[in-house]
Amino acid sequence: MNVIGVGTDIVEINRIEKAVNNEHLLNRVFTNNERDYASSKHNPFQTYAGMFAAKEAAVKAMGGVIDDYEILHNSDGKPYLYDKKAFLSISHCDSYAVAFVIAYTE
Repeated sequence: MNVIGVGTDIVEINRIEKAVNNEHLLNRVFTNNERDYASSKHNPFQTYAGMFAAKEAAVKAMGGVIDDYEILHNSDGKPYLYDKKAFLSISHCDSYAVAFVIAYTE
């Protein structure tokens, strides 16, 4: 395995909360799967912020644009980048969400 890129991002959750209240932006940035997952959570804004940070970290690690990436979760709740060779970690507290991506080739 060869590491081809690393990316990290941090976002303010209240900034994402304001942004996702804009229906057009919500639908443009997040897929149906991402919106369904976030809406199932007690605090969807933390989840949206984490996924947004993950997409930004992925852009930094692999290039492209934010719309190129979809964040899904396995049955244990572990996030991953759909159809990408990358490791992903997301974390948040009350005010911030952070994500880290390591992209690789085999």
